[in-house]
Amino acid sequence: MGMRQLWLAILWGMLTGTAQAGPWLRATGEGFLSFSVETPVSDSGPVFSSTYVEYGLSERVTLGFDLGGSEDDLYKAIVFAKTRLGDPEKALKMAMELGVGVTEQDAVLRPGLSVGRGFSLGDWSGWMTIDTLAIFAIETNDIDITTDITVGLNMSTRAKLMLQLQSGYRLMDPDYLKFAPSVVYERKPGQHIELGVLAGIDNAEDIALKLGLWQSF
Repeated sequence: MGMRQLWLAILWGMLTGTAQAGPWLRATGEGFLSFSVETPVSDSGPVFSSTYVEYGLSERVTLGFDLGGSEDDLYKAIVFAKTRLGDPEKALKMAMELGVGVTEQDAVLRPGLSVGRGFSLGDWSGWMTIDTLAIFAIETNDIDITTDITVGLNMSTRAKLMLQLQSGYRLMDPDYLKFAPSVVYERKPGQHIELGVLAGIDNAEDIALKLGLWQSF
């Protein structure tokens, strides 16, 4: 078992058996916006920024926009639609999405699947999601697959702790694995600030700092 598989197995083993909620669609007419900046601790890498928007079009469909890049390059610009799978009353939640756009100047299709559950940990409530995206380059037929495993804990009515493993695979290129812990604090109703760190575990940059803003509307 490689390092990537070992870390994923450890985290999955810690969380198997916890209960009850998961990935959400936005309520009809409600939206969410996040903006974040990732800055490497060393001077060797670029500053990366991202913008993510979701809007509840209907009870079963959420539309979104995913934009990211550095000061020199546009890394991704994807529009997508997401819908719920399965029985919404079950503890295990699932949603699928389909996106279209560009990544690194290539036209792409981006299907995705999200699976999640909620759980209780003593007096805390929390959630876990596994989000997988497959990015198909239309002209070159290249395929990238990314998987993020996120664990969140509601530490109080205003503070959340999130632990995330980010992994990716590209044909003919090495896998990468990153660990991204962060704390999210509610400044005022509907607005949160995220402070975090990204640490490379396998075939990834060393350490970057993350600052994010979440806004519901």
